[in-house]
Amino acid sequence: MNILVSLEAKKSLRNELAATPEGRLYMAILTQAITDITERTDIHTKKYALDWLEREPNPIRDLCLLLAELDKEYILRVLTEKGYFNGY
Repeated sequence: MNILVSLEAKKSLRNELAATPEGRLYMAILTQAITDITERTDIHTKKYALDWLEREPNPIRDLCLLLAELDKEYILRVLTEKGYFNGY
């Protein structure tokens, strides 16, 4: 029972942080990286965004993913399936 309460508290904290200006900034960083990969025509911008997304360690990216409740591998898989990595 305590584990469930702990998980709910963490989710609540994540939701609270995501609603702050800083949380929205981190969400915007992740959104911009994905936008750069999917919508930019400049190959260098796409490559830089992809490198940022794949770089290890990357605590800023990890915080962005945590707030978005997304997984790096999921994002990369979806982008790969949609063909955004052709030619890199």
